Amino acid sequence: RYTFAAQAGKKVLDLGCGSGVFSCLFEKNGAQVTAVDLTEAAVTMTAQNSRTQNLPVAVVRADAEKLPLDQNSFDYVFSWGVLHHTADMSAALREVQRVLRPGGTAMIMVYHRHSWVYVAHGLYWLVAKGMLFRGHTLKSIQDVYTDGYFHRYLTRRELNDMASTAGLHPQSTFVTQYEKKIIPAIPSTLDRWLKARIGMCVAIHVEKAPA
Repeated sequence: RYTFAAQAGKKVLDLGCGSGVFSCLFEKNGAQVTAVDLTEAAVTMTAQNSRTQNLPVAVVRADAEKLPLDQNSFDYVFSWGVLHHTADMSAALREVQRVLRPGGTAMIMVYHRHSWVYVAHGLYWLVAKGMLFRGHTLKSIQDVYTDGYFHRYLTRRELNDMASTAGLHPQSTFVTQYEKKIIPAIPSTLDRWLKARIGMCVAIHVEKAPA
């Protein structure tokens, strides 16, 4: 089970901070947090969120592919549901590697291509919405309904390979989904089993090689 307290005393980068929920949780649990997002709306919300809670989160508006942050400056990078929306995800992963100190770690989540969401939503749009007859495929239909101007779905292997190519060493990967049950009213044990196999999120824990 993930605990924000595990990063207490560390310098943490929340890459793609959104409204700052995770940034504030890390800060509350003893981390020194820098929150980064591409949009003005996100950095404004994060700044307001942290001020309301009297938390000293440093907020920076920046592109994940070109971070205005020093090399080897963070112990931990957290990016949850963000990097699959970058134009060049490989460049963003290289930036994660650059800003991590030697021996530092990161947790990165992206959309899972082998998820029930990818298949179910895709088939709905292809069949029920008739997009199959307009030349769309299961892959191309994602451009019609998926959030974000840029978006991609990756398998575990693809995520591992991209991280490795960026100079990050994969420690583990896991598949999950959000708290709501994957199928309403099913037993919790079955829900956890399904989420760990066909959930919509695939996450990777990586490390930058020690000096």
